[in-house]
Amino acid sequence: MWLADTGGNQMRTMYNILPLLAAGLLLFCLLPCSAQLANSAWPAFGHDAMHTGKSSLPGPSTASPSWRYKIGAGFSSPVVGNNAIYVIGGVSLYALSFSGNNIWLSPCGNTSRSAPAISADGTIYVASSDGYLYAFEPVNGRQLKSIKLNGPVESSPAIGPDGTIYVACTSGRLQAYRSDGAIKFTYPSLASPAVGAIKSSPAIANDGTIYFGSDDGYLYALYPNGTLKWKYLTTDTMGKPVGSVRCSPAIGPDGRIYFGTTGGYFFCVYSTGSFAWRSIPGPVYLSPAVADDGTVYFCTVDGNVYSYKSGGSFNWRLSVASSIYTSPAIGSDGVIYITANDGAHAIDSTTGREQWNYPVADGVASSPVIGESRTLYFVTGAGDLQCMGADTTKPLTPFVTDDKISSLPDKLHAKWSVEDPESGIANCEYAIGTAKGAQNVVSFTSVGTAREVTATGLNLINGQTYYFSVRATNNVGLVSDIGTSDGVKVDYTPPTVPIVQDSGAFVSIAALTASWSAVDLESGIARYEYAIGSSPGAWDILPFTDAGSATGVTRADLSLADGKTYYFAVRAINGAGLVSGVGVSDGITLDSTPPAAPVVKDDGIYSTQQTTLHASWTCSDPDSGIARVEYAIGTSPGSQDLVEFTSVGTATEITRNDLALENGSKYYFSVRAVNGAGLI
Repeated sequence: MWLADTGGNQMRTMYNILPLLAAGLLLFCLLPCSAQLANSAWPAFGHDAMHTGKSSLPGPSTASPSWRYKIGAGFSSPVVGNNAIYVIGGVSLYALSFSGNNIWLSPCGNTSRSAPAISADGTIYVASSDGYLYAFEPVNGRQLKSIKLNGPVESSPAIGPDGTIYVACTSGRLQAYRSDGAIKFTYPSLASPAVGAIKSSPAIANDGTIYFGSDDGYLYALYPNGTLKWKYLTTDTMGKPVGSVRCSPAIGPDGRIYFGTTGGYFFCVYSTGSFAWRSIPGPVYLSPAVADDGTVYFCTVDGNVYSYKSGGSFNWRLSVASSIYTSPAIGSDGVIYITANDGAHAIDSTTGREQWNYPVADGVASSPVIGESRTLYFVTGAGDLQCMGADTTKPLTPFVTDDKISSLPDKLHAKWSVEDPESGIANCEYAIGTAKGAQNVVSFTSVGTAREVTATGLNLINGQTYYFSVRATNNVGLVSDIGTSDGVKVDYTPPTVPIVQDSGAFVSIAALTASWSAVDLESGIARYEYAIGSSPGAWDILPFTDAGSATGVTRADLSLADGKTYYFAVRAINGAGLVSGVGVSDGITLDSTPPAAPVVKDDGIYSTQQTTLHASWTCSDPDSGIARVEYAIGTSPGSQDLVEFTSVGTATEITRNDLALENGSKYYFSVRAVNGAGLI
C-alpha cells in the first residue's frame, strides 16, 4: 500500500499582483454561466472541462462487443456527440454512426493522442500534431477553419465556459482562441521564454481558472485572461523535483486539482495552489477521474489502478495489466472503466474488484469513453474503433390498445406500451388506416417518446372500423416491428328510440311489468335504462335505473296508488356511449278492487216458454271498467246446473232460446263481472 504524504516540502510560486487579479476577476464575472461544450454523452477528453471523467450515463454491464470499425493507427480517444462518434485515425477525423457506419471523414493532420472537442453548436475542434487547430462542420465534415498554432500539439483542446478554445503546444505555450478564430492570448507571451513542453490537456474550473502541467515539473494555474495565477512545482518530501507533469489535471467537486508525474508521484493541490497531499504509486501519464464525492481514480504505467479519498487516504489498488497509458471513465452507476495493453476492464468503484474484462489482442491505445445506451468506445492497438455493449436488437413490438368504439366524427385515441431493455426508446410513430397495418387515414407520424395519442381533425365515416399502427425506434436507430390495435369502430349516431310494451292497461297487484327493444347497427346496444312515472316520460315514481342488457323488468317493490296510471320510460345507450331518445309505454292502471256485484233482472216470476229464458243486468267498476260479463243458469240461486258460466263480453242482457225447461220448475240467472284488472 502506498501512503499519502499530507505535509512536507513543496515549492509554490504565487503572483498576487492586484491589478492583474482584479482584471481576472472582472473578466470572470463577465463570463457566461453555462459551459460551451456540447451537451452530449462524452463531448471532450475527460468528459467535461474539469476532466472529471465522470459520465451521467452507465456503461455496459457485461463484456459484450458490438461492432468494430477500422480507422487506422492512432492513440486519440473518441468523443461522443448527439448524432455521431468522432475519432481520429491515421491523419483523418472520422464521424461514425452509433451503429458503426461511416458518415464522413476529413483530413486533420493529427497523429498524436489529441482527442477532438465538440462545442455547443456542434463544431468539432481538433488540435493537431501538424501545428494547426482545425474546426469541422458536424453534418458533412467540411473544414470550417484552420489556425496555425505556436507549435505541434500532443494534448487535447479544451473549451471554456465562455466558448474559448484552449490548446497546449509542445513548444511550451498555451494558446486561447475565440470561436471566430481570433486569438485571445498566448501564455507565456511570445515576448517571454516558453515553459517546458506542454503535453497536458488543459482543465477549466467553474471559476474559469485554467490548469495544465508541463515537462518542467510545474502545474500552472491561469486566470481566464491568460495571466499567471500561480504555479506549483512537484517535488518529493525533500524538495527534489519528481518529473514532468504530462498527466492532464482533473478538478474535484471542491475545487481540488489531482494530477500525476512521470517520476511516479501523484498530487492533490488546493485551488489556491497550496499542497494538499501526495502519494508515490508510479508514473501517471494521463488524467485521473474524480467521482461526485471527491474519490479519485487513476492508472499508473505499470498496470495498476488506484482509488484514494479526496483527503488522501488510500481506498484500494487493483493490478489489471502490465501497462496502462490511459485515463479511467466513471459510469453513473459507479463502475470504473479502464483500457490497457491487454484489453478493457470494468471495476467496482467501492470494492476495487473487477466485474468483467474484454481481452484485446493488440491492446487498447486510447482512453475509454461512455456513450448512450450503456455503450463504451475505445481505439484498439490495431487501429479499430471498438464499441462495447451497443444495442443490436430492435425494440419489442408495441402493444397497442384503442378505445374499441368512438362516438366522435373527427377524433381517435390510442395508447401503447413498448420497451427496449438495451438502449431505450428514442421515438414512437403512429399511423391510422381502415385495415390492419394500413395508413390511408394518417401516415406514420412521430410523437416523440409519448405512449398515447389523440388524433384530431379527421373525417371519419360512421360505422367504419379504424386501426392504429405503432412502431418504435431505439436510441441506436433500430426500428421495431409494427404493432396494431384491434380496431376502433366509429359510431356517432344514437340507437333507435326503444319500443316499450307494458303488461297491459290494468294490473290488480302493485307490480309493474314492461319489455322493450331498440336497434343500433354500428356499435350495438350496450345497456338500457328505465324509469317509471305517473305521466308519459316522467320518472317521479322511479328514476332512470340501469337494466344492463336486459330487455324487460318487473317491479313489485313500488308504492302505487289504486286507480292511478303508470308509464315506463326507456332509453338505450350504444357501445359508443350515445343515448337514444326515450320510448314510453301506453300506461298501466292499478285496480286492486273487484267490480260491484251486478244487479240482475229476469222476465218475472212466470214464463210460458219451454225453451227460452231472458235476463238483463247492470254492473260497473269505477277504476278499470268492466272487461267482460259471465252468466250462468241453474235451478237454485247461484247454481249453474242448466248453463255453466258463459261470457257475453260486455253485453248487458242475454236471451237463451235453446233450453229444455221443465214445467213447474224455477230457474235462476247468476251474473258476475270481470274488471280490466281481471278481478271478478
